[in-house]
Amino acid sequence: MSTTNSHYCLGASRAYAVLTIVAHLGALTCLAAAHVPAFVLTFAGLLLALCLCNDLRLTAWRSAPGAVIAIRAEREQWSLLQRNGRSIDRARLLTARIVFGGLVITLASAEGSRERVIVPADALPADALRRLRARTLMAGGDEER
Repeated sequence: MSTTNSHYCLGASRAYAVLTIVAHLGALTCLAAAHVPAFVLTFAGLLLALCLCNDLRLTAWRSAPGAVIAIRAEREQWSLLQRNGRSIDRARLLTARIVFGGLVITLASAEGSRERVIVPADALPADALRRLRARTLMAGGDEER
């Protein structure tokens, strides 16, 4: 595996947006089918709507200030750039990660905080996603603390 630096600029993901909307609507449908009281359904619906908006802005559209819009990998050091201009340097990947053919989900720990990074297949060109999957799988991870 090459030890050269890699830079990944993450874009919006239409597929992730659709999947997220369907999942949240499914959860709301399950609640409605459970015949819960109207106030519970209303409260749960509002919470689901807030979660949906947050998830869409952070991951699908990458428009929220804290959304990760770029990843730079250099040996075992990772840097995350957020939309608000904040750079999280010297991040380490935690062992909690999921890598599928078209999806990379990982937790990065740096500066006393954890950042969730979700990269759907359509957020990167195919070759860049392949390289990111390989780097993620090859990276040594720290145990969650």
